[in-house]
Amino acid sequence: MPLAPNRVSIAGGHPRVPFEADPQKSLAAKIATVKQSHQRPALPRASKRKPPKLANCCIAALQTEFSVWWDKVPKTGSMVTRVEMLLLLFPPPDIEGFTIKQLHTILRNNQVNIGMSTVENALTTARTPVPATKQALIKTLWEQPPLQSDACERVQRLLSLELSPSQLRRGLWNIGEDVDIALINQARSAVKDQAMAQETAWIAANLHHISDYDSVMAMLVRLQELPDYQHKTPIILRNALKNAGIPASIQTVRQARALFNTQPSQRQKDWFAANWPEVCRLMNTRGQWLEMLLNRPGRPVMTTPELWRLLHGVHINVGISLVRKALTLSIVKPTVHQQQVEQLWRQIGGRDRITLVKRLWILLCQLENSDITWTQIHLALKEAGEEVSDATMDHALAAFRTQIKADELAWIRAVHHRIPEQETERNKIIALLRHEGCPKPITASKLLRLLWTVGRDVSVGTILTALRIVRQQPRADIPDDDNRIVEMVLDMEEQRPASP
Repeated sequence: MPLAPNRVSIAGGHPRVPFEADPQKSLAAKIATVKQSHQRPALPRASKRKPPKLANCCIAALQTEFSVWWDKVPKTGSMVTRVEMLLLLFPPPDIEGFTIKQLHTILRNNQVNIGMSTVENALTTARTPVPATKQALIKTLWEQPPLQSDACERVQRLLSLELSPSQLRRGLWNIGEDVDIALINQARSAVKDQAMAQETAWIAANLHHISDYDSVMAMLVRLQELPDYQHKTPIILRNALKNAGIPASIQTVRQARALFNTQPSQRQKDWFAANWPEVCRLMNTRGQWLEMLLNRPGRPVMTTPELWRLLHGVHINVGISLVRKALTLSIVKPTVHQQQVEQLWRQIGGRDRITLVKRLWILLCQLENSDITWTQIHLALKEAGEEVSDATMDHALAAFRTQIKADELAWIRAVHHRIPEQETERNKIIALLRHEGCPKPITASKLLRLLWTVGRDVSVGTILTALRIVRQQPRADIPDDDNRIVEMVLDMEEQRPASP
């Protein structure tokens, strides 16, 4: 991705030809020479009239003779049942022509007190067809022994037909059973809850199979590899994982499903099996493993999911983003800008001692108008012997993309010198975040940019820790030794201050 959009110059359209008046002929002379043709008298254009719309017998009958039709409906049962029976006295095309508001108005005008939602439910059921094959199965399953006294349990037998609540109600009504739509929904919820409980119990019982896997993605793929795993929808799987104590987003669940369905080719498996044992003995980090592996000769073309699956097969827990970046770097070729990147990088390092994130941000600013991509910058730094972690690169890119407003700049310039110098760096940031007028919302990238404008270079780990503390405990006093381990781990993302 280029650091700045390409600038495209758009040339104008066809060149304009200037109009030159003929000095020998005047406009009046030209008009005089025009001969008028004989025209036939204009005939009126025949308009295309739409055929008259056929009257809706159902609407007309209910409007003029409502009492006659209403008396045909039994006076027993719920109001929604009585309205459904009223509608089913008419042909289906007439029922389709009704609107909820029309029917509601007719009923209310005839002293039938009924709510709009009841009218909607009745219309939906009356309009819902049931396939003949499903109708036969409804009758068979409903009358199949044992006949439970609980109607909810009998309805649960029908849920395997995968019909909508309105279809189930209409199908039961067709065999003379008046089952309320609320009871049908209750049966559906009970079955769904039971299925969810079973899924949660299955996942909890199989957690020992995935205890060695760190990432949720690897855990999900491993679960799907178990022999007794049955396919689940992303929502069911996500909710079951949540109930089992494993939070996961829908996107993660779907991506895990796609990874599980990915199967590397035999050629990819053979190449990986021939090169991986030696590679994993040479290097000790995942990034180095991937770099060495992808530089091995004879590597077949492969996608990110295919490489991830090969690594997963030898129990290497690695993020999908790291695999994608490694593959991208392996196919990107050095550009004419590589020497420029190396030269700028040395010049920036020759300044005062600064953090690696700020050094990268300065590099990005200086390369803003070039057509070099982020991946090519990363590759150029690797070629220059500068190992930069993905997290550090991401922090620098986020800071580069962050925009600073004038009022935010005025705020940091006005308040930064008011923070006591004897405080620790983390507590200074906490005090700054709690100061009146702090931009809302504030992110780590924005805070980095604001601090750089006033000459302060703070590590990303310190800022992330301070942000977390302020969001969780807005007014609490934080002792100096609190969260020291967290801050140290986050600081390691930057690896070290960049040396000249």
